[in-house]
Amino acid sequence: MKKLSPLWLIVILSWSCQSTQESSDPKSMLDAEELGKHTQILSSDEYEGRAPSSPGEEKTIAYLEQQFKTIGVEPGNG
Repeated sequence: MKKLSPLWLIVILSWSCQSTQESSDPKSMLDAEELGKHTQILSSDEYEGRAPSSPGEEKTIAYLEQQFKTIGVEPGNG
């Protein structure tokens, strides 16, 4: 199964956080400050480069899972 890159997941996460807004302007749904926060966290040394099959990848996946749970996103594959 092909995995999404962390950058795309951040964009999706950021968009999802803002998707409850009543706005027709897509730009208003993407909060640059929130996106920057997630980017800074995931690019920190704590995530060890996020290489596949590394401890950094596991940390990244755990972070993204927690963020999705926080905003109420549920798995699409059960």
